[in-house]
Amino acid sequence: MKPTITAFACSPDEGVGLARDMRVRWALEEVGQPYDVRLLSMAALKEPEHRARNPFGSIPTYRSEEHTSELQSRAYL
Repeated sequence: MKPTITAFACSPDEGVGLARDMRVRWALEEVGQPYDVRLLSMAALKEPEHRARNPFGSIPTYRSEEHTSELQSRAYL
């Protein structure tokens, strides 16, 4: 199973790279790890399905066979 991370469907920083998913995506790219991305709107961050993964309603979240969720993007690295 490939890991799946969440990211913004429309980045509030307009693609400058300040969103926290960028460091996780960059690390996965650097080591050649295939992954899937689940794109979310700002409104979807507050919905129960996403809050079950991250109670703070933020991104990224990370899901793999070994791990189901983390709250800090630096913890993935």
